[in-house]
Amino acid sequence: MTVIAHKERGGILATERIKKAKEYYINSKPAISTERARLWTESHRRTEGKSVAIRRAQAFKDTCEELTVTIFDGELIVGASGEFRKCGILTPEFSWTWVDREMDNFATRVQDPYEMTDEQREFVRKEIFPYWKGKSLEEAFLARIPSDVAKVCVDTGIVDNDSKWRQAVGEITPDYQDVLFVKGFGGIIRESKEKLEALSFRIRKISKKLNFTNQLF
Repeated sequence: MTVIAHKERGGILATERIKKAKEYYINSKPAISTERARLWTESHRRTEGKSVAIRRAQAFKDTCEELTVTIFDGELIVGASGEFRKCGILTPEFSWTWVDREMDNFATRVQDPYEMTDEQREFVRKEIFPYWKGKSLEEAFLARIPSDVAKVCVDTGIVDNDSKWRQAVGEITPDYQDVLFVKGFGGIIRESKEKLEALSFRIRKISKKLNFTNQLF
């Protein structure tokens, strides 16, 4: 195999494969994917009546198992959140109302433009958003704050906290480097089972009532 290298800025060499991937990423426009939102919503429809913890765990499992794996040209490590190299996904369980207000202008807005088709907009407005009405994190937060507080902290820039109640944020993600990558999901499950078995009979009995044992593992 012949490797063609290009001298990049600072003297770093990049192969033709890397160069093409970089140019495509820089020059392409981001696009919206609705697949993850569909899978997450379908899973929650199937688990109505169960505890929140179980429903979220099941939705994560279902999405990981059913999400399409797109392999782009020249990739050696594959797997992405959607079917585009530069992709935006919808997370209606966190927030959807602002998306409903703004998505007609996603492609033309100055900041963070995204391509989104008419078919996608029709789909989420008919099949996704109605299900999450009154159930999203955004709506739960807004229902709990006084109107005078909302005037200061909602979409004003005075208090920058919208990333906490509209989307998942980095500081609450799991410790991937020191835990997940080292133990793997299987190792975490085994460790959890061992700790559950070490609990007293009384605590294990309570745990079962809270759906944190048999249903999760």
